[in-house]
Amino acid sequence: MGAVATRARFPAIGGTYVLRLEAIQAGACRIGRLGWVNLPAGVFFYVGSALGPGGLRGRLGRHTRPLERRQWHVDHLRQLADVTAAWWLADGQRREHVWARALAAASWLEVPVPGFGASDCDCPAHLFQRTGAGRGAPMRALLADAAAVHADGIDYWQPPSTDGGCRIN
Repeated sequence: MGAVATRARFPAIGGTYVLRLEAIQAGACRIGRLGWVNLPAGVFFYVGSALGPGGLRGRLGRHTRPLERRQWHVDHLRQLADVTAAWWLADGQRREHVWARALAAASWLEVPVPGFGASDCDCPAHLFQRTGAGRGAPMRALLADAAAVHADGIDYWQPPSTDGGCRIN
């Protein structure tokens, strides 16, 4: 099983990641060219890649720190939702479109905002919301299957628990 990383231990090499975000109440925010978007409360998953300088360490570090400035669609969402977990594959490859298609096909997820995070590709979106149908398959297994790698290759991070030590898989 992949390691539970602390922010300081995100790998400095490139790869692809999924953020889990939780919005405890509905809200609206302006998201670039998408305009004003109403988002319900709930659990969201955002798929991205980090292939530039700093790799996953830089990008995941940015997404797990308090928001300083809004640059990407997910930054606008972070005004309404907290990052509660991250999964990644540090292999230097861009797999965000493969992962986005895998999440789009999952019966327990839906696209809440068409085009969110996908302004530069033909994916339906890079943001997905968990439906009332439940949790579905563990995220690690879903991502590993989509990337054709062993689940041990998918690492994750979750903030220190305040509820007795439970973790997402």
